Amino acid sequence: MNDSTPVVSFSDKRGFTPQDPALTRQLMALATVNTAFGVAACLLDWVIIFAAATASWIVFSKYGITFASVAAYSLAAFVIATRQQGLKNLIHEASHYNLSRNRRLNDLLCRVATYPVHPFLDLEEQRKVHVRSHHARFLNPNDNVFRGYEDLKIDVLPLPSKRKGLAVLVQGLLRYWYWQVAGAPRILKSISLPIWFGIAGTIVAFWAFDPEAALLSLAVLLLYWFIPLVFVLPPISFVVLIAEHLSTTGQTEFERSRNKLGFFQRVLLHPHGDSYHMLHHLYPGIPHNRLGKAHRLLMTDLVYRNGNHCYGLLIGRCSVLQAVLSGPPGARRQPPFDAGDRLGSVQGG
Repeated sequence: MNDSTPVVSFSDKRGFTPQDPALTRQLMALATVNTAFGVAACLLDWVIIFAAATASWIVFSKYGITFASVAAYSLAAFVIATRQQGLKNLIHEASHYNLSRNRRLNDLLCRVATYPVHPFLDLEEQRKVHVRSHHARFLNPNDNVFRGYEDLKIDVLPLPSKRKGLAVLVQGLLRYWYWQVAGAPRILKSISLPIWFGIAGTIVAFWAFDPEAALLSLAVLLLYWFIPLVFVLPPISFVVLIAEHLSTTGQTEFERSRNKLGFFQRVLLHPHGDSYHMLHHLYPGIPHNRLGKAHRLLMTDLVYRNGNHCYGLLIGRCSVLQAVLSGPPGARRQPPFDAGDRLGSVQGG
């Protein structure tokens, strides 16, 4: 399949259509994928990870364990975790074939680039869960995102009391964190015995050849991959999760999705275009590197400009925290699906 072949659906059922037909044509022209940008995005994350780890290690080597070196490490761990989130976002891009329109190349690029963060990735299952459940069945009982809000017990937001709402968020974060860490043993159990023998043999051989280098390698791996992965990434991923749809009202993707804008959110918390989440729901075939341009075009449309845009995380114009705790101005919380759908889902097992 040619890389420039647009694969995008523009449908009124998403709740928004530009008022200017010329704008629609411009947006459709953006629904083309250049594989080079997909490769560059994958390389960028790994370059930043290695740069952050190297800088922190140099500070440790020069100054030892001091306040400055610990502060430098904390910053490095945060930056590394943001790029681990970036790699997760590339899995999302790949599920839409937005890394390359060549499907085999798209999947291969995703698996190679994201293997350390998701070693047993099943992209077809990811597409089944995300594209065919969340996008195709938005807001119905099979929508895994809104069902996830229920499982985390945060679907009750917004509440009249912001203090109680904040407590619900904290409890939801702890549940999410626990589930992320508790899922690791299940992944480890899925590794076949020959692979375990191969891993063990490699470690033993490396240790026998140069014990000091082996110990140093394990320390680097722990400090600059697993600690960010286990302790820093889950809170970032939780923020990403709640910022997308929680506490929104309405029945369409336009009404129930948010853009998370501003440098901190766009570059660090939601890399690779994930900050334009409402836009992505409207035009899922536009690749990550073109969403910024699409957003600027759409901001000329009054309806889109008045959509759900958050410009800060904790403070600022319509921050994510304010939106999640209070909901849209003047709005009351609505359930993601009606009682009949929910009852039918329960009765259907």
